[in-house]
Amino acid sequence: MQCADNKRLLMLCHQAVQRADRSNDSSCVFWAHLSRALLAQRYQPLEQSREDLAMASMCATQVREPRAQRLLQICEASLWLRDGLHQRAFDRFSAMPLASEPGDDDPDDYFILYGMAQCAARLHHLEPLFDALYTNLRLTERTGPPVRHAVVTADLASALISIGRASEALELIDDKLKRASARWHNPLLLGYMRIQAAIAKYAQGRVIDAHNDFLALVHDGVADLSRSFAFQVHSNLMGICIQRGLHEEAIRSAQQARAAAGKLQRSAPLGLCHQAAGFLAHAQGDSVRAIHMLEQAIVCYEQDLPFTAPMNAHVDLGAVLSECHVAEPRPELAHARHRRFFEIHRRRTDYASRGQLAAFKARQSVAACIHLSDRERECLSWSSAGKTAWEVGGILGLSEWTVVYHIEKAKRKFGLKRKRETIAQAISLGLIKPYRGKESV
Repeated sequence: MQCADNKRLLMLCHQAVQRADRSNDSSCVFWAHLSRALLAQRYQPLEQSREDLAMASMCATQVREPRAQRLLQICEASLWLRDGLHQRAFDRFSAMPLASEPGDDDPDDYFILYGMAQCAARLHHLEPLFDALYTNLRLTERTGPPVRHAVVTADLASALISIGRASEALELIDDKLKRASARWHNPLLLGYMRIQAAIAKYAQGRVIDAHNDFLALVHDGVADLSRSFAFQVHSNLMGICIQRGLHEEAIRSAQQARAAAGKLQRSAPLGLCHQAAGFLAHAQGDSVRAIHMLEQAIVCYEQDLPFTAPMNAHVDLGAVLSECHVAEPRPELAHARHRRFFEIHRRRTDYASRGQLAAFKARQSVAACIHLSDRERECLSWSSAGKTAWEVGGILGLSEWTVVYHIEKAKRKFGLKRKRETIAQAISLGLIKPYRGKESV
């Protein structure tokens, strides 16, 4: 899993199941089938995962380990999530208490928090979404494979972008990307993080930087790793090229995005492609074709779950569609479309406001579990500026070893071993401010 070698993972899971079945040991059969259902569910048919869960459930009475029943519930809820039963899965995950206690982390909590965040994102339950993500961010920093921490980081960055906190998302993910290529050899994970970083730059208005990043993702083959990656890369390239007036390049990206969208079995991605075609037609002065393509985009959006497509895309679509109706001229239709998309814009603003409040509360809730002294904050703050312990001591009037003592205490409170990771966590939770000159300390 660490290297994203899905074929190898599946083969190992199959071999474990075959050996367990031959052994006639109920405990071995339970753990082999449950492991395959949990770890390989993304890479095997849903029906196979259901069979594994059923076999594990049959053997569960022979397993005395306390975590066995808990993992069964996690696995069942995960399969509901995969099957599209989001509310049912969310209710199950929400009812399961976390086993981690101060100073004693339970790595299995990752599965509960991850599942809860996935369900909450699809149901647009913002408070549980950010609660789960920030709690899981801290948990995976201290325990479990590094790949889990990177996944949670990228998911949190994506959620922050969706509520208009692109700068915070980029700051969060950039810190991980600096170390990722050296520590993790997982092309899917690195690709996901790079895509989120590029999207954050685009959302910040850094269009040229984002354009270069997406072109690099195409050049490096990241867009070829999965259908979802292909759509995200090419659809964003398509939007950037339209914005910059590079129509021929936009058409090429639109073709690639449409091909990927057709394989995703979702309506909203196809709607984004229709919308791009409508924007291009509008830019070329063809109002009739623009109206046709934009109306098709609306149909696609309405067939999918609410807000599946970026809500900003809806707002842009409404503005352009109103302009096209005015050009025809169809003032009544223009007015009707304008009113409709004004309402969508209001809902988008409300969603972002509620999301920002939920993110703030979640950060505060996690931060409340960590009590840093004033000296620990000062030492971490100056260390974030790149100061050595000796330099920090000179600034604060302390000895070098006293500074080291305060930083070591802070590291223990976070449950971390590296100073840099402790600083990053303190910044992400708002316990210290990122260094921006004299005013930050």
